[in-house]
Amino acid sequence: MPSSTYNNGGWSVSDIQNTTLFADLNHRFNEDWKLKVALTNMRENNWETTGAAYGTINPTTLRGGMISAFDQHLVGEQTAMDANLNGSFEAWGRKHDVLLGATYQDWTYDNDSQAYAAFAYDPFTYDPRNYQVKPTATSRPASSTTLERSQMGLYGSFRLAVADRTKLLFGGRASQWDTSTLNRVTGAVSSEYKQSTVFTPFGALTYDLTPTWTTYASYAEIFRSQADRFTATGDRLVPVTGSN
Repeated sequence: MPSSTYNNGGWSVSDIQNTTLFADLNHRFNEDWKLKVALTNMRENNWETTGAAYGTINPTTLRGGMISAFDQHLVGEQTAMDANLNGSFEAWGRKHDVLLGATYQDWTYDNDSQAYAAFAYDPFTYDPRNYQVKPTATSRPASSTTLERSQMGLYGSFRLAVADRTKLLFGGRASQWDTSTLNRVTGAVSSEYKQSTVFTPFGALTYDLTPTWTTYASYAEIFRSQADRFTATGDRLVPVTGSN
C-alpha cells in the first residue's frame, strides 16, 4: 500500500490543548553556596474522535480488516518541582563540593471514552472520504477513569579532594512512588500500588594523569518502577534494577 494510505474514518478529528507554566528561582548566598528551585505545571485538555485499523487480512479474499471508532476526552495535569543546594566547603586543608536536592512529581489524568461498533473494510480499496459519518451503535458501555501518580525523591552527591590529583565522588537517590486508578463509573479503585523508599547509590574515584587527561573507576545502581505496567496475565511488572 502507498504511504499516503489513511486507515481511518473521514470523521476522525482531534483537538489538543496544552498549557505549560514554569518558574525558576536562583539565589546565591555567597561565592560558595547557591540555591535553585524549578517549578513546572502542565495542563492538557484533549478531545478526540478517531479509530484504528486492525485484523488479519486474508490474502485470498482480502477480507478480515476492521476499523474501530471511539470518542475520548482527556483532562490532565502534571506538576514537577526540583530544589537543590550546591556549594563547596573547606576541610582537611582542601576544598570539597556538595549537592543536596529534592524532587516531586504529580500526575492526574481524567479519561472518558466511548467505543462504537467496528466495521469491515478492504484496505486496498478503502477511501476515508466515503465514510464521513461516525458510527453511532456502541460496542460497550462508556468508561470513565482517573489515574493518579506521584513520585518523590531526595538526592545528594559529594566530591572530596582526597589528594592533589585524586577525587572521591559518592552519593545516591532515595525515591518513592504511588499510583492508583479510579473507575468513576463503579467507584472501584484498581491498580493501587505504593513503592516503598528505594535507595540507589553511586561512587567514583578519579585521578588526573595530566591537566587534560583523567582516569576513573565508578559504580552505580539503577532502579526504575514499572508499577503501572502489567503482563498479559495481569501481573504487575517487577521493577527494572541493575548495576554497572
